[in-house]
Amino acid sequence: MSQFLCFFNDFLNFVCNAAELSPDTTTDVAGFTGEIVLQAIMKVDSGISRIFLNALCLNFPRILPSDGDRLVSALLVRYEIAVPNSVRERISNTPDAVSAQSSSLNVNNYQPPGNEASIASAGSANNGGSITWKSSVDLLDGSIVFNDRGEKKDLTSIQEDSVEILQRQELVFKLIGHILDKVAIDPKLLEQIRVLVKEQLQSMRAFLKIKKRDWTEQGQLLKDKINIKLSVYQASARLLIKTLASLDTESKSSKRLWLGALALLIEAAEACLFSVWRKLSACEELFGSLLVGISQASVTRGGQLLRLLLIHFKRPRTCYLRSGTFLLVLSVAEIKHL
Repeated sequence: MSQFLCFFNDFLNFVCNAAELSPDTTTDVAGFTGEIVLQAIMKVDSGISRIFLNALCLNFPRILPSDGDRLVSALLVRYEIAVPNSVRERISNTPDAVSAQSSSLNVNNYQPPGNEASIASAGSANNGGSITWKSSVDLLDGSIVFNDRGEKKDLTSIQEDSVEILQRQELVFKLIGHILDKVAIDPKLLEQIRVLVKEQLQSMRAFLKIKKRDWTEQGQLLKDKINIKLSVYQASARLLIKTLASLDTESKSSKRLWLGALALLIEAAEACLFSVWRKLSACEELFGSLLVGISQASVTRGGQLLRLLLIHFKRPRTCYLRSGTFLLVLSVAEIKHL
């Protein structure tokens, strides 16, 4: 199978490079790429199709604007990503997802947000007001979800996820990220994607708190599972930023979403630092991606959210971060802001 992966990597790299050199080639490639990718998605049980989709994560050719919605919908349906009922209904109503309905959505294990509090929140007043950091409130979607009790309720499902399921999740999140890089999708579908990745990241702190002895797997099997789960979180963090990048940065709703994203990413980064898995390369890569996300969130709206970041790092629990992590975040943010 490694030969197939090498072939697809080289082939797709050639296609992408050739398309960049000629506008006509770009148009031709975009005309058939969507259909090819869709057929690969529909053959979910095919090993060759899975290899092809993994190769697409490295080199994703251009697609037509009309391909975006149907590819995202097909990914969620065929790869049985756990989604809310509202997402399922929307996907079911898209013509291109009808043929995928034989593979039902995995909604049985989906737990909708409760009425508890989440990781962190922030409020700000731009005209002479103040910014305050309030623990246990999540402004990511304007609702109050999850607290220290709530984050524990899905530990069993987190532990029971097989490596194959986790690999599917990572693949789907990566591919959706590439699709968003190429075309715009329906705002309502984009919102549902944001909800999915938000809930992934909300479970991260609880996941990283699970003690080694509490896992059924041990040794290399456990390490492999932890590595792939951390990769899922990394893909989720990157996708979260992409779902917010298209928002109108001047709107009040956009401000609340970015505030919530910043709070969520900071809490996730702290969870990495306190985790027993912090020395794993996968955890270090995840931490780096979270820092990039924090810097991107901080410089939105003309850098207004940098004030929030400064105030957060005055908290006693995170003051030690000033020696390294905090300075790195600020440096990256300032460079981007300039």
